[in-house]
Amino acid sequence: MKILLVSVSFYPMVTPRSFRTTELVKELCRQGHEVSLVTDYHPAQHDALAQEYSFKIIDLGGRSWPSVPPSDHPLWHMPSRIARRVLSLFFEYPDMEIAHRVRNQLKKLSGFDLMISIAVPHMVHFGVALARSKQHPIAKTWVADNGDPYTGANLDSFRKPFYFKYVERYFFGKCDFMTVPIEDAKAGYEPRFHSKIRVIPQGFDLKPFAHLPTKYMGKSAAPRFAFAGSFIQNGRDPRKMLEYLLSLEQDYHFSIYTRNPELAAWAVAPSLGRISVHPFIPRDQLLEQLAEMDFLVNIQNESALMSPSKLIDYALTGRPVLSLSGQSADFSALDRFMAGDYREDAGLKNVADYDIAHIVRQFIRLHHG
Repeated sequence: MKILLVSVSFYPMVTPRSFRTTELVKELCRQGHEVSLVTDYHPAQHDALAQEYSFKIIDLGGRSWPSVPPSDHPLWHMPSRIARRVLSLFFEYPDMEIAHRVRNQLKKLSGFDLMISIAVPHMVHFGVALARSKQHPIAKTWVADNGDPYTGANLDSFRKPFYFKYVERYFFGKCDFMTVPIEDAKAGYEPRFHSKIRVIPQGFDLKPFAHLPTKYMGKSAAPRFAFAGSFIQNGRDPRKMLEYLLSLEQDYHFSIYTRNPELAAWAVAPSLGRISVHPFIPRDQLLEQLAEMDFLVNIQNESALMSPSKLIDYALTGRPVLSLSGQSADFSALDRFMAGDYREDAGLKNVADYDIAHIVRQFIRLHHG
């Protein structure tokens, strides 16, 4: 089949949507399909991968709309933050430019069997919808893949303005199928679209990580545990857990890997070496380190519409998973895990369900009906 993927998130970015795009491209190629990818093209990062897997990259072209830069100046710090927030919330600026860039490239493309557009941002879907018509369908089947809902998202402090509902109806109305990672995510979309929704979770190539469960070094006197992922203030928020850990006298080591350390960095110094905060590292390196922990921590989304893809990575390590609410003050389960009692393990049990080969076959079946 001739398959077109459209995404602004791709290797070497370290995000769930980048993993989604990259894993799909690789496995589609492994299964013998003719794959083209529309994305931001960077020769130094992409040429070797494109040659290894034999797929074509179509450049979206550079961004031209300037963003509002953050300012550290006392007089301009808050105004710059407000300006960025207002432009993003009310005008999807600067992401709205993605819709125009996608439309302009897709107007030049046609003859595909299957097209998969990957959000976030959802302006990718909007751009596809602007380019697709009965006279120019681009592909026989269009699947709009979604990690999180758009106007139905409820983790942000502010809901999207009402008029974006009509933008959402426009692009979801034109696609043939919508894919979401979990069944509960359907509630984040209008009932008019539910007949189009199919559940296809995040997928990874499991083979390179088959050795990870054997890396576990055995429980130590001082429990070792870790969290990897993004924080959300008043949602996926680590602060109450960190306050509790700082109140303990026992020895332990809690490693945090995140791209937004501001909600956790304050706890490093008073922990006297028991808490450490690290930036994101490449996924294969991260999994190697997580596999040496006694257990792993999942701070729950305060929404049933989303399930963190990190749970798949956690499952690959073979380590027990402690799942906590960022808003709870009850840490009795944490006490039990630190004592070596893992009976409340919340880890995924059927890891094979997330094998990328299985995931790709589900996308292919959407085209074949």
